[in-house]
Formats: sequence, C-alpha cells, structure tokens
Amino acid sequence: MKTIPVWLEPKKRTDNSDCLKEIKKFENKPYRHPFDRDYGIIAHSSKFRRLSGKTQVFLSPKSDFPRTRLTHSVEAAQIGRELAVIFRNHFEDIYSSHELGPVGSFERLVETSCLAHDIGHPPFGHCGAKTLEKLCGKNDYEFDDNKHVVHYFLHNLPVTNVLLDTVIKDKKDGWYTEDEDACEKIFEEHETIGVRHPVTYLMEAADDLVNFSSDLEDAKNMNILQDKDFECLVSPIIGTLKAASSKDKVSQVIKCSIEHIEKSIEKGLKHCFDKDHDPDSLPKLFQEWIEMESVIKEKKDKTKLNIFSLDEKFSVIYEKKLYFDESFGILKHKAIFQPEMYAEKIIESLWSKLFSLGSERKENLPKNPIFILLPKDKQKWLQDNLDNVQNNTKKKSMHVSRYIAGMTDEYCVYLYEQIHKPLSVLYRDSLIV
Repeated sequence: MKTIPVWLEPKKRTDNSDCLKEIKKFENKPYRHPFDRDYGIIAHSSKFRRLSGKTQVFLSPKSDFPRTRLTHSVEAAQIGRELAVIFRNHFEDIYSSHELGPVGSFERLVETSCLAHDIGHPPFGHCGAKTLEKLCGKNDYEFDDNKHVVHYFLHNLPVTNVLLDTVIKDKKDGWYTEDEDACEKIFEEHETIGVRHPVTYLMEAADDLVNFSSDLEDAKNMNILQDKDFECLVSPIIGTLKAASSKDKVSQVIKCSIEHIEKSIEKGLKHCFDKDHDPDSLPKLFQEWIEMESVIKEKKDKTKLNIFSLDEKFSVIYEKKLYFDESFGILKHKAIFQPEMYAEKIIESLWSKLFSLGSERKENLPKNPIFILLPKDKQKWLQDNLDNVQNNTKKKSMHVSRYIAGMTDEYCVYLYEQIHKPLSVLYRDSLIV
C-alpha cells in the first residue's frame, strides 16, 4: 500500500476536532474528504462572500470588467487545481512508492488554498492594507493581511491544519504573536518548521500567474495599457502573434507560464528525490532547491521563494515592468493612485471614529451616533468588552483594524457617508416610518 507524506495527512482541524474520525465516518463517501469539507467551509463563509465587494487592483472602476478579490480568487483556484494535477503526476512518477492521497484530494487542497489565500485582505486593495498598517503602526501594533488569513483560520474557520499550513508564505514571521504557539505546533506535526509547505509554492504560483494575466487584461481593457506597452509585456513570453486578439494573447501567456512552472516542478522534485527518497523531507529539500535556483539567477532577495519567478523573463516583466515601469507601470497610472487617495481618507476617517468609541463611557454608548451605526452584534461586543480595551491603544488598534479589514469597499463608503451626512438629511431620514 502506498503511503502519504506526513505534511499531507489531515489529522486535526484548527478547532482541534479530529479529522481521522471524519475520514472514518465518511469512508464510503469519497467526496467528503476533509479537504473537500475545507472547500465547503471557505466557499460558504461570509468572509469569502465579502471578497466580491473588495478591490483587487482597480478601485471603483467605471467598468464592471476588472476583477474583484472574489473573481481573482476563483481564477487562482482554477489555475491552482491544474498545477496540482501536474504536481501529483510528477510526484507519483518520481516517488513511486508514495501517493498524494485519494484521487482529487490533493487537487482540492491546492484549489482551496488558492480560494482562501486573500480571505483576510481589507477593502480597497493594497491601499487599504497599507493604510491599516500605517494607522496600527502609530500605536505600536501590527496589521498584516496575510497574518490576518492565518488568524481567521485559527479563530473563525475550522479548517484542517494542513490547509492552514499551506497559506503561510513566511515561516519566520507569518502569523500574529498571539497565534504563534498554535502555528508552531502544526509545523512540528507536518515537519515544516522553518520551511514552506509544498502546496504553498503552487498556491503562490497560481496567485502570481493570475495577478499577471488578469491585471494585463484589465489594464488593457481600461486603456491604462496602450497597445505598444501591452506588446512589450507579452511578446517576450509568447513571441509575436500579430493577428491574435489581446484576450488570446493573455490566454497564451497563461499557457506558456504553466509550461514554465511544470518544468520547474519536475526539476525540483527530481532534485529532492536524488537527495532523499523519503517525501517527508520534501518541504526542506524543495525550499533549499528554490533558494539555490534563486542564487543562480542572481536574485538578491532569497525570501522570494517563488517557482513562477525563477525564469528571469517572468520575474522582470511581472515584478517590475507591469506595475512599476516608469512609462507605463499600472500602479503609477492616475486611474490607480487618484482613487487610492480618497480610499485612504475614508479608512482614516472610519478609524478615527471607531477608535474613539473605545474611550467612551459605557453609559454614553447607546447615545453615540457612531455606536448606533454599528451592527447589533458589534454593539453587544463593545458593551461587553469596553473595560478591557478602554485604556489600551494596542487592543483598540487590533479590534478596529480587524473590524475594518472585514468590510467591503461599499460598506466602508456607506459608513463614511452615514457618519458625515448633513444634519438636515439625518433629520429627514428620522421621519421615515
């Protein structure tokens, strides 16, 4: 009987429930594997659903064409599943006495990791994250959108420990301090202490490939990228396809990228097998191989452990030219940075108003206009916990940042408008029965 690597065995969930009991309970229902249940937990969660109202790159576009966080995540999940099939085929060919679990289970794990990788990200895209980082930093507290994903998994979404491990890119500091003990225990169980889970490479490659291809397509559709700049970005990867549409060229970018990633996967797995036939050592050996390849490519940042970026043409075009080129980098375009200025002001205003609630006297809360705008469950939480946060700026920063991070773009704008409504409008609204 073929064995499964220790880093792929679902033993516990983040709420400490037993996955082995799940497997036994559903042994005649292969579609109820713990990784399939992870997919359902994510897909049916309100935190995932809210991604439909969160910016990916283009803030409040006057077109409904650009991706949201949700559609980005769905596209990444599709690419991730394809990469998982490629990884399984090469793994089970090279490590012939081992397997990656029942058919479809490994693929589902990678798909779900991709689906959930942005679930902790705040409204207004990267601008929202940077604004919350800045505001928290003033009070000696840290907000990090990737660490926020880990926190959700540990405290709100009872997924398998394996899935949690796959979304942590930084194994030195990829979690909040309060979550460190729980994370370290999981890494010890999977033998991934200090090294990435193998699925993390597939998730990140799918994420970066979809970022690259979809931002190309969205920017071209919105006329942020002109024809000559678009060609400058795609031709080094796919060559010259004069008669093809921009959509066809983006499809070719995806096809060529997957072929490039497959070569890296096969090469990396063969390297690991030559070093040690035991796949339990794969996390450590695969990371060492990528670090070695990165040095060969003369990359100074050794923490960029990304199989998508090992080929220099992908690295330069994706990481530098598409976003930061002096003449056409999309993050330098006014369609990006002008709305970001307003988004930053909206978050700063909400922060100020919500932060001030933590200094309010308990008996005055029900009369506070900001408190009245909060959902009932948030009102109850604040009333129950006010004494705990009242004189602690760190705790106030933690709770306010996490509350704002869970909002959609539209809800942020709605709250801002409610807070800043003229008195005349508020008066008229109050008369409506």
